[in-house]
Amino acid sequence: MWIVVFRPKLVRATSKNEACQQLRQSRPEGDFCKVLGQAPAARLATLAAELSDSMDDPPRFNAGLSYLLLSAWAEHSQSPGIILGKEVHPSVERAAAALREDPTLDVGAVARRAGLSASRLGFLFHEQTGLTLLDFRHRQRLERFRVYYGDGKRRTLLEAALEAGFGSYAQFYRIHRRLTGLSPSGH
Repeated sequence: MWIVVFRPKLVRATSKNEACQQLRQSRPEGDFCKVLGQAPAARLATLAAELSDSMDDPPRFNAGLSYLLLSAWAEHSQSPGIILGKEVHPSVERAAAALREDPTLDVGAVARRAGLSASRLGFLFHEQTGLTLLDFRHRQRLERFRVYYGDGKRRTLLEAALEAGFGSYAQFYRIHRRLTGLSPSGH
């Protein structure tokens, strides 16, 4: 678990774009404790370790703090992780666990594992997590893609996308672009 505290001056200076407006509020609404996936958590841990190593270089350290803030907020904002402390239906928990384990599952299979009809599960899932079941599955597939692709030396984008559960490169490209705002090659 991480608890990160940034000085208000740094937050104001760093969070000028629309995606970060909530950071500028003195008392923002909502829960801010989420469970991140392994890959985003590992990236933030590596970034924090690199930042810690640069403490003897104040300009680099301060720039790194800004980058850490924006990176952590982006991961938090994109995380499909169920918010801690929030009561969720057991079927929603089972569905999320099934998709984390195997994001190649179709909605019918997830619904059977969760013990509800696909339509009822879809409604509950969206109501309680703020994401549709399909968006959650897509995010899990992107997470798996990032792990499989790594630095791109062992697999091509296509190989990693297919292994992560996408049916084609076109589907992968479209979903990657919609959820991250970047093309896969800008990943």
